[in-house]
Amino acid sequence: MSTERELGEHSVAINNMQEDIEKIQGDMSDLRKKVDKMDKTLDEIKGGWKVLIVIAGVVGGAISYICNHLIK
Repeated sequence: MSTERELGEHSVAINNMQEDIEKIQGDMSDLRKKVDKMDKTLDEIKGGWKVLIVIAGVVGGAISYICNHLIK
């Protein structure tokens, strides 16, 4: 096999690898964006649950207070 042919084959292989790497980089960028979006959504959900728990605690306390004073 001649040197020129080997260089040509390696050049084609390198070009194919570069194209694959560019595709992978694009996919990774998309994945990063999706993970960031999921992270923001989970943070919002965590805050929502905390507010819901506080409201439930206040309502439960108020009902307990009212029932306790009405029973006496």
